Amino acid sequence: MNWTAFAIWLSALVHRYGTKILRIKGLLNVPGALGPVVLNTVQSHITPPMHLDEWPDEDRSSRIVFIVQGISPKMVQTSLEHFLTILEK
Repeated sequence: MNWTAFAIWLSALVHRYGTKILRIKGLLNVPGALGPVVLNTVQSHITPPMHLDEWPDEDRSSRIVFIVQGISPKMVQTSLEHFLTILEK
């Protein structure tokens, strides 16, 4: 996952829906990094990313958990997919 693109999208999401975002956390597989980037967000506060030296297990896929209130999971997914698609063009 392109970390810069994801960070821009996440900032926009948090700016728009901050009070409805209870928690976002995850491990992101970022090109060129040895381990994952750890993501932590609570409402409108995005904690600076932490880069781990290695993965906790053999699964190297990005994984993100969204705990939200009043936001459609489909909207979040579609928004991220759309944003990443635009950047690939």
